[in-house]
Amino acid sequence: IRLSEWIQYHIFERDVPSMPPSLAKNGVFSNELLKQPVLGMKMDIEGSEYTVLPDMIHSGVLCNFDFVFGEFHSRFAPIKPLE
Repeated sequence: IRLSEWIQYHIFERDVPSMPPSLAKNGVFSNELLKQPVLGMKMDIEGSEYTVLPDMIHSGVLCNFDFVFGEFHSRFAPIKPLE
């Protein structure tokens, strides 16, 4: 699976309700409460970040998140040590 394609299709192209169900249920309505949802991503994929993250950057998918955080596992880094 290519994560950037999956995110594009299943996250960014989904329908987001114009009003959260909790507000619609209670009959509460305020324009101040109706803001765009904040979309974040936590990435902890045990070394695969060196493949996945560049793909998400080049495809533009990463730019659609409000924030991203995660772990980097340097032992998996595709970097050759200096001799």
